[in-house]
Amino acid sequence: MLLRILPSAGVLVPLYFAAQRSGLLNQFGVIIALTILNLPFTLLLLKNFFDTVPIEIEEAAYVEGASLLQIVSKVVLPMSRAGIAVVWFYSFTGAWNEFLLPLIFARVQDAFPMSVGLYAAFGQQGAINYGFLTAFSIIYAAPAVGVYFLLRRNMNTGFAGVGVKG
Repeated sequence: MLLRILPSAGVLVPLYFAAQRSGLLNQFGVIIALTILNLPFTLLLLKNFFDTVPIEIEEAAYVEGASLLQIVSKVVLPMSRAGIAVVWFYSFTGAWNEFLLPLIFARVQDAFPMSVGLYAAFGQQGAINYGFLTAFSIIYAAPAVGVYFLLRRNMNTGFAGVGVKG
């Protein structure tokens, strides 16, 4: 959890040296670094969502003969759909908007993601093509907006103790 408190610039130097020793100063290294930085927070958040599923429903599924895999896949995951959607959207937008790690790790202009490309669209010596910058910004924002609209129904519904009688 300490990794979420520190800004990405605070852990950049150790990550860079670890990636350099491992030969991961490429796109795959960016994916691994973003996963390592986001994993503790997402696991903690998912644990809290999974804890909201009443144990009585899991016990009832076990009594009916469901295996552990069936309980997880057919009971716990569907009831935690809103939490999974929130965590997935948070992780996606965090990785999509990351600027510093891909800039340092990718090192090749063809491997830069759109966030770094948006910065490069400002031009050199102050020459800015505003039409191109506007179009690029809209294209850059479209996947995040699209993912939100795909997950909107799941993110707006919460868990209200469905299936447990009082």
